[in-house]
Amino acid sequence: MIGTALGTLGKGGRGLSGTIGGGEGAEDRATPVETTDANFSREVEGFPGWCVVEFSTAWCIPCRMFSEVVKRAVDPLLSTGKCKFVRHDVDRGPAVAERYVVYAVPALYVYSHGTVRGKLLGYHPEDEVRTFLTRIVGHP
Repeated sequence: MIGTALGTLGKGGRGLSGTIGGGEGAEDRATPVETTDANFSREVEGFPGWCVVEFSTAWCIPCRMFSEVVKRAVDPLLSTGKCKFVRHDVDRGPAVAERYVVYAVPALYVYSHGTVRGKLLGYHPEDEVRTFLTRIVGHP
């Protein structure tokens, strides 16, 4: 699959409390919060900082592959407290997918204070995901 990077690129971000994980290793830290239509607003739109959201489905093989890539790419940002990591299953939460025009998965959206700041659509290798995140959120 070939993907496209879209979005407003900006630097910024400062250390935030409220990052996900807090365990000893990357596995614990990079475990995303699972959202639904009911809690997406609270977990993402209401979050006072950077939030990396992986849109996927359980049956999608490229989504499973991409999920591992995203976990590794987002881990340095989580370890510094720069962002929160969330996964949203579009089959279980179709209203959010419709509201943000997520018509294909996998998709990676970056929010800041509830506003979409960038999108990465389709499967991408880890170095491209890291570059995308660094351009938007900043260096870890």
